[in-house]
Amino acid sequence: MSRPGRAPDTVLASFGPDLPRASVFLKPASLRLSRPPSSLHVWFELPPGFSAREIDPNRAAITAVGKKTLSRPVRRIAAKGATIADRDRDGRPELVVYFPVKPLLRYLPAGARTRLKLESPLRTWGRFLGYGTLRATR
Repeated sequence: MSRPGRAPDTVLASFGPDLPRASVFLKPASLRLSRPPSSLHVWFELPPGFSAREIDPNRAAITAVGKKTLSRPVRRIAAKGATIADRDRDGRPELVVYFPVKPLLRYLPAGARTRLKLESPLRTWGRFLGYGTLRATR
């Protein structure tokens, strides 16, 4: 706020860098609600300048399903491990992890495509986020 006869106050703001947006690939991309698989196979590919090795697989999580932010994020299935692979053969490796399907089922309407929000801290700094779409059928 400025006072008469004085220069206006200056407010400085500093913002961190944008979160890297990961490409997310889901398998299966479509699941049957009547007979769902036990796990969802997920590939995370970070943009150029980042490495999949920077993702902490132990803290990767599905944090929202559709418009519902999960109060308890769905964590990966640790027993199935985590690997680095170049699924799409574009020269940029992806982190491959598995998530359980059961905690997601109540948020997946039959016949609809639902967006999943996934995120994880990076080992170097900050965190990434990414989105994948899952289709549910009866």
